[in-house]
Amino acid sequence: RLRRHPGWRVVAGAFLLVLTGFGAIYSYAAFAEQIAADFATDEVGVSFIYALSGASCFFVSAVSGPLADRLGPRLPATVGMALVGLGLLVAAAAGSLVEIYAGYGLLIGVGTGFAYVPAMAAVQRCFTAHRGLASGIAASGIGVGTALVPPAAQAFLAVVDWRATFAIFGVAAVLVGAAG
Repeated sequence: RLRRHPGWRVVAGAFLLVLTGFGAIYSYAAFAEQIAADFATDEVGVSFIYALSGASCFFVSAVSGPLADRLGPRLPATVGMALVGLGLLVAAAAGSLVEIYAGYGLLIGVGTGFAYVPAMAAVQRCFTAHRGLASGIAASGIGVGTALVPPAAQAFLAVVDWRATFAIFGVAAVLVGAAG
């Protein structure tokens, strides 16, 4: 009975969404040194990008939950993943640190925030029994994304620069997010 429950597809989707969004946010450290060098800024300038991304994610979550209650989880989550991809693409093309703030800081954070709460709420709605297990599996996408995406970023950075890596990750975020 546990295996045949249709809610497991929702769990898989939520897992992919949070893996993608939080993987993007938490992989930032892999790029910080190169971005600082390219834009002649210090550690404070690049750490603000990460802080902005995380803060905007959780701030927007307060809006995305009620929005998902009205519209359903699919639309906010889809828009969120599109924003994550767009944020990476904007950052890849950035000509200034302000554009990195807008792309990586705001768009990725807002996008992840728009996907996170609706996805997790959708998991909650699918289960009465095994709700904790389902939620735990879905939320573990955060840890998996945090564990896998930064090393993937390092691997790409060994071959191409941060801009190309952002562009590749932007396309991947849209594809994985759409699958989720």
